[in-house]
Amino acid sequence: MDFFKSGFFLKVDIYMIFRDISNFTNVNDYLPILNGCVNADLVIIFLVFHGVLQSKYLKNWYKKYQLNAVLADVLILFIGIILARFFYNYSFTEFSIWKFTGLALFIQIIHDILFFWLYASLHLRKT
Repeated sequence: MDFFKSGFFLKVDIYMIFRDISNFTNVNDYLPILNGCVNADLVIIFLVFHGVLQSKYLKNWYKKYQLNAVLADVLILFIGIILARFFYNYSFTEFSIWKFTGLALFIQIIHDILFFWLYASLHLRKT
């Protein structure tokens, strides 16, 4: 049987490619999530230093703090996704990659705002 002629590969549902990663108790997902966080941060660093993303603040962040900046970014992203896994089942009944991504983005944006307020208040106290 020839799979290409039967249309087997054409009938694959795009939503079935994404496994349900919302199960908080499944620790087998942690390594792939961590790898995704590292890769996402490396892509951002590449884009910043090659001029695709024009951000002098990000460039200064990575130049000043170097490995510490990368570790902080990866850890924050990883913790945000783990928190999204924890809160997902309280908010939704069935898994959707779009809902999960939206929840993770919401958590990351809230974190960024709180981090900015903390950093700004500490910086104002210094001066």
